[in-house]
Amino acid sequence: MADDDVNATLADDTYDLEVGLGAFVNDLSWTKTLIALGLLMLLLGSYTHELGQMEVSDATLGLKTNQPISKTHDTQSKEALALALGMFGWSAAIVYVNAYILDDLCPLPATITAVQQFACFVVAYVCTHVLQMTRPLDISWRIYVKWLVPLAATFAIYLWAGNLSYVYLAPGYVQMLKPVAGPIIYGLSVVNDPSLLSKYKALNFLIVFGSVALTASTSDDDASTHALRGVFCILAASVANAVYAVGLQVIQARDFEEVRFNPLTTMLYVMPCSAVFLFVIAAVTEWTPIDSLSSCVASLPWWLLLLDCACSVGFNLTMLRFIGTLSAVNYALYSLLKDIALLTIAFLFFSEELYASRIEGWAVTICGCCVWQHRKLRERRNLQ
Repeated sequence: MADDDVNATLADDTYDLEVGLGAFVNDLSWTKTLIALGLLMLLLGSYTHELGQMEVSDATLGLKTNQPISKTHDTQSKEALALALGMFGWSAAIVYVNAYILDDLCPLPATITAVQQFACFVVAYVCTHVLQMTRPLDISWRIYVKWLVPLAATFAIYLWAGNLSYVYLAPGYVQMLKPVAGPIIYGLSVVNDPSLLSKYKALNFLIVFGSVALTASTSDDDASTHALRGVFCILAASVANAVYAVGLQVIQARDFEEVRFNPLTTMLYVMPCSAVFLFVIAAVTEWTPIDSLSSCVASLPWWLLLLDCACSVGFNLTMLRFIGTLSAVNYALYSLLKDIALLTIAFLFFSEELYASRIEGWAVTICGCCVWQHRKLRERRNLQ
């Protein structure tokens, strides 16, 4: 925020997080219903055709189509489920703790996020150098400048812009717009791993995010200056998130320039640089006038800031593990399901409206994610 009077007007423009059951809006229309049904039929029809071709190919190659689930595959599935549940819990916690802090106590998103990143670095440093849970990496300056600094910069933009959006938009609406990063993640992942590119996978992904676009069209937020600022923040955060997620997958690969990153070492080397970027952003955009920072320090309880930092540490560790174990594309698809769950929570507990046409879009989204996951399970079984 470059305007000099933004901090002075935040109290009048921020979103009030209300508690209680939201209103159900029956906005069904034939147009959106037919679009949702068309997307669903295209999804199921294309996947049925693909399965038929795969069965013919498996029979030609002598592969068994009904292989028993191995113990390794069962362990991987349990780990993926545990990571998914962990990410949902930490994500829900950090979303609403951040919303409460930014809305009522300290509307300085870059400052709060910088503190979170520094806390992640401190935890990673203690775990690595004091508790010796993992070994520090011998990283050359070339790797640091080529990979870690750009990742830290994109992560700083993602976190700052994402948190800033809560100043202008409701948490549920923010969660609805975040999935626009998905197609960008898929495109960057294809560049990194061309095996992901096929007409069926691309169609599956496009249908999923077509349903997301259908869901987003149900919002009735006005086009005020602050609402548009929130949307712009989400778009910037989504692009940065896509670059960051794919970059994390690359640096956590086993053969990455003879250096193997894990969640702790990634936090150890990326987070301090990210915190520096965020403190610079905060100094330029939020610490003028100086009393805005002192007012934030006076109004924000230490225990609430500590809780926010703990949520950030938990979420980052789980997210890094999820991307390293599965992939950035799976992370993008899982984020859709997580956002649907968070929007449902927002309706049940935080007085946000729930649109009937949005449920139609969610149904297509869930089916698309299930089809994608079934495809990946089949591919893994054939490889085993």
